Amino acid sequence: YSEACGDLPYVTHEKHIDQIVQTGARAWNVYYHILVSNLGGATGQYNLSDQPNFDNDIVIGNGNYTSTAPGVAGASLFGNGPWTLGSDVNIPVGAIHDYQITIGVTMDLVNPASPGDEIYTACETNTSGDPIAEEGLYNQSFLDVNDDGIFDEVDEACGDLPFITHVKELVSITPAGANLWEVKYDVNVS
Repeated sequence: YSEACGDLPYVTHEKHIDQIVQTGARAWNVYYHILVSNLGGATGQYNLSDQPNFDNDIVIGNGNYTSTAPGVAGASLFGNGPWTLGSDVNIPVGAIHDYQITIGVTMDLVNPASPGDEIYTACETNTSGDPIAEEGLYNQSFLDVNDDGIFDEVDEACGDLPFITHVKELVSITPAGANLWEVKYDVNVS
């Protein structure tokens, strides 16, 4: 009688938006967080990539990422993705690799010369509870655990940006005595 036993890796990931910080009148930094975990009983390996697919009024100005994965120090991110964050990364049993992505974006909904259609589509506009591409700050991450070029797991995160504007109108000018007038304005902030 003889026995044999082996263990398998089980690599998975999850993605979130940590925070959105306004950095200017029409500019924000968006902080995404991806955790890759090995829940199995053997060392695994993975490829990780990221793809933003924002509302068409949101423009990516810059980006970068850092990582706690050994040998993956992080780098600047260029263009609109997809971005490779890690290739053939080994992950030991019980390990968690932390990827932090920062993307600097701008958005203009009033200037017709700016990119996009000047109509903001918020996350979950089309289906409640299920954000899709071209809504808000929609972003997907892709995990390939067997190096075949086919993604084994996809996770998504979506957040929204504010866009505050105001309109001021002169309502009336009423004489209030010698060389005096009462002037009323209506200011609507939306």
